[in-house]
Amino acid sequence: MDLRMFAACLIMTVFLIKHSDAAITAFTTTGFTTDSGSGADLTLTYDTLVPETTAAGSAMFDLTATAAGGGGITYDFKAGGNPDSIAAITVATNVASINVATGVTLNYDTKSQYVLTIVATETADTSTLGTATVTINIGMAFAKGQFGACIVDGSSAGTVVGTYALVDVASGTTVAYTITGGNTNTDFTIGAATGQISLDTGKTVVQTTLGGYTLAIKGTVGALDHDTASVWISVQDSCSGTVQIAAALGIIIASLAAMHFI
Repeated sequence: MDLRMFAACLIMTVFLIKHSDAAITAFTTTGFTTDSGSGADLTLTYDTLVPETTAAGSAMFDLTATAAGGGGITYDFKAGGNPDSIAAITVATNVASINVATGVTLNYDTKSQYVLTIVATETADTSTLGTATVTINIGMAFAKGQFGACIVDGSSAGTVVGTYALVDVASGTTVAYTITGGNTNTDFTIGAATGQISLDTGKTVVQTTLGGYTLAIKGTVGALDHDTASVWISVQDSCSGTVQIAAALGIIIASLAAMHFI
């Protein structure tokens, strides 16, 4: 074997070794339920509902593939794997963010579930692919994440604070509302079917004892928690417009303080 033939064989051997190591071998499944498959060919369900209020350009979920060769990874939708063109992919440090596409508005009433098929490719070997088929479920949401309310000092059982329900609930859909936190002395109750919050049986609010509450509430359909929210209730001598504005300002201040200490 002459020198040129030896060099050519050596180059080919190095090329084959390099490319035999280059392949998508797995996907990170934290936050997902694996329905079927293994390694680089998986069918998954995303464990968290995607709120229908998720704005265009915002992430619905992240997906991470593992490459044996340690090289760069690209992601794309398989043909037919992006129904209604609802999603777009952005990639940073080999992690794919699956975002709501520009101009798209999610709507639980219109469609509550999508199945996306995402193909991952290692740039060192574009012939060896990984495929993740991901089911996402769309969730209904409260109008906002935080609400402000006022209740008059000395109010007794049955006094209504307000109604806090998921918006755009489809006809025939049964939502169950619960208070999950902040209900000191269980002073408040929530209508399971309506989201109406009121003072519970045998309860009276006393400003000098407790000047406010921060209730955590959630709306559930079947076994799925669709959304959560906070209701800030201030106990005041009166609930005039001025007091309501003050309560709203209190929420803003408290929110900023919480962000500062995160």
